Amino acid sequence: MAFQPEEIKQVGTFQKFLILAVAAQLVIAVLTNFVPLLGVLALPAGIFAIYCMVKLSCALKHETATTIIYAVCAFIPLASLVALILIVRQASAALTAAGYNVGLFGVSQADLNNMK
Repeated sequence: MAFQPEEIKQVGTFQKFLILAVAAQLVIAVLTNFVPLLGVLALPAGIFAIYCMVKLSCALKHETATTIIYAVCAFIPLASLVALILIVRQASAALTAAGYNVGLFGVSQADLNNMK
């Protein structure tokens, strides 16, 4: 599927946000073992991750039903991991097809800034 430059920028942006949100959730989970009060941050990080997953699904031009399935899977422990892997992989494929290098945390910030 061909994407317009503006759509590719959205895909790159929301992929990066989703990966960072999941990384933040992991850091919060580890830090909660040492400072239990930090567990309060887990809910906003989770909500932001679900928001980014839905926005990334929309940016990838998925049908509404597919986006809803991703959102529902975000609440199921192993299904959320599978959904996350699938959607990030699809975003990486779209960005690679557009000619961008995709690393561990998505497209580099310099490439995102240079996108139209």
